Formats: sequence, C-alpha cells, structure tokens
Amino acid sequence: MSSHPLAVIFDDRAHSVDEQREIIIGHAQQNRLLLISFTERSNAIRIISARLATRRECEDYERNAF
Repeated sequence: MSSHPLAVIFDDRAHSVDEQREIIIGHAQQNRLLLISFTERSNAIRIISARLATRRECEDYERNAF
C-alpha cells in the first residue's frame, strides 16, 4: 500500500472486541483499490486481511475520499 494522501484509515470496531483493529483503503500499484485490515501487537503491525475492495467499497471510497 502506498502512502498516498488519499488512503483512508479508520477503526474496525465491528470485527473485534479483544483488540483494536483498523482498516486502510487506498490505491496500490496499477491503480487497484485495496482494503487491508490490521492490528498492532508488541510494536509490530499484524495484517489480518488484504484484498481488492468490493464494488461498494470502491464507490464509498470515491465518494468520501475527495
């Protein structure tokens, strides 16, 4: 994931009660929109899931990122 200024990070409270999870959505290589779920443990970042964004997530991102 690039450090593009239009990448958006937000809390993912719906999928964890035991630890703080966050989601980042933004453009990667070849202009693909990725969604990555992650948490921080012992000063390390643990990736929980990384995938292409769904059509709805793409639409939400485009509507809210600009």
